[in-house]
Amino acid sequence: MDYEIWKKASAVYFHLLKKKVIEDSDEHYDIYFDPIVREGVRMFADQSSTQIIEAHKRLHLVAKAGGSVFATNFTHLRSKHKDIENKKHFYAVSIVLMAFMAEIDRNQAAKIKARREGVTFFTIERTVTSLMDQWEEKIEQDNAFEKRSGLAMRDMVTLWKNMEPESERGVATRPNKKTRMGLIKTAFKLLEDEGLVYITDKDQPSIKAFPSNDLFDRLEYLYGDQDRYEEIKTLMLTEEAYA
Repeated sequence: MDYEIWKKASAVYFHLLKKKVIEDSDEHYDIYFDPIVREGVRMFADQSSTQIIEAHKRLHLVAKAGGSVFATNFTHLRSKHKDIENKKHFYAVSIVLMAFMAEIDRNQAAKIKARREGVTFFTIERTVTSLMDQWEEKIEQDNAFEKRSGLAMRDMVTLWKNMEPESERGVATRPNKKTRMGLIKTAFKLLEDEGLVYITDKDQPSIKAFPSNDLFDRLEYLYGDQDRYEEIKTLMLTEEAYA
């Protein structure tokens, strides 16, 4: 591979590293699909344990689950997001986000509705509360249920139920890290910072999250064929989600 090809490949890779996602209108998009340049970009990605997602009219650069020099571990996450104070809160944030993913990634109708109407934070709060109620019941009925799931369900149930819920009148309590709404806002800030959701009405009780096309690309091309994702997504779905 000659110098000019390496130069093009490195330009595309580091442009992706900076932008994270590039559209087909970006000049680097077409350069990437030169077969030799594409091979070079993927070699850069492999060396740094990142991977390229070739979605419809978009390219994504994401870190692999383990070993990437760009991966964010819990310590780095805490340094950026001070509200995630310990591993239990980290797990709870993950549950909130997975509940959201399961809600919008059920079928095509759910995706269209989420794009058009968004998902309110109150809906997320009710969904996670219903989920915690179901998990608590299943754990009591089957002691091995938590172990089979591979999730710290008891810790999640205890943490969530000890957090201040939202008012039954629909008026949000002042969100902080000790309230459910505060935890939900922390969780969605992670997605918002990556451009994966758009948040509207931030100062209103009707605050909503709208999933971006980039998020649906990640769900389809990065997680869509992974059995573990489908297994956890199924665990996230409550009876309300099927209604």
